[in-house]
Amino acid sequence: MPGGVAPRPSASAPTGALVQDTISKSRYPVIGSSDSLEISTIITGIVGGELRNGVIDVKLPAGAIDGTAQISIRVNSLDSKRCELSIVPASANQFAKPVLLTVDCSGLSHLERYGILWLDESTGEWVDIGSTVDLNLSTITAELSHFSQYKVAEVLREGKAGW
Repeated sequence: MPGGVAPRPSASAPTGALVQDTISKSRYPVIGSSDSLEISTIITGIVGGELRNGVIDVKLPAGAIDGTAQISIRVNSLDSKRCELSIVPASANQFAKPVLLTVDCSGLSHLERYGILWLDESTGEWVDIGSTVDLNLSTITAELSHFSQYKVAEVLREGKAGW
């Protein structure tokens, strides 16, 4: 699974401009990018798009949703590794194609010990959803089937790290 965050468009880049993701080499229309605690935008399912807020990056591929929806990223601080992702209408909150959530974890040591967790609101438990760590880029990426609350935390990995 590709990881990483596409470079921010320059201030002169028009909303919806296509940027080249330097990691996955795929193209996403950058619909929104912000340095505020909450950002939202309208995404058209046939086009897809990308929304960034602080260290959080969400990429919706074309065909992930039907029709049009408003997506939002809410964080407690711009360097927060925890976010709440939401989509309106709620009926759009089951994706036909995986949506990528990438968190920039620059400055976090022993990154290989970390992963992305989802808050199961029915139990109050944080659940490891499986993610990919890119040590070169200091990012962690997970595929999402729906929006909810997510965070980066230490996880028990099977294999040598779990001995």
